[in-house]
Amino acid sequence: MSYLSNALEELLDLRAMTAMKLAEITGIDGATISRWRSGSQISVSDADIEKLCGALAEDDQERAKLIAARMMDVRRGPGAELIVVRIKDQVMREDPVPYGTKLPPAQEEAFKLLRQNMADTDVRKIVMGTAELLARAKPKKS
Repeated sequence: MSYLSNALEELLDLRAMTAMKLAEITGIDGATISRWRSGSQISVSDADIEKLCGALAEDDQERAKLIAARMMDVRRGPGAELIVVRIKDQVMREDPVPYGTKLPPAQEEAFKLLRQNMADTDVRKIVMGTAELLARAKPKKS
């Protein structure tokens, strides 16, 4: 999930609005809205953020929340820890989301299944054995 996806979900729930209705109101492609909601896409154009604010935000605080979420999502990479995003005197988050940690949906689903089945002795042995192999394969830093 991304900051924008969390903000979108919160405002969609608050307005009791579906993503399909949001697409209809804003004219933004439903697939794009789906990618924002899942966090698989964090880039949002200025025009689209304005459309989202117009459709979902009822006051300045809600508009600021959407804009700040967008800014938090793009705050990545070297030096990102030096950037602070604020709404008035409220800090959104101290630490940036680690760069490049979002996995493709199929891999996320695979890890979810592994977590759900870790109580199974065979699954646990396979996972732990794989982890040990990977740990041994890493080159040692000198």
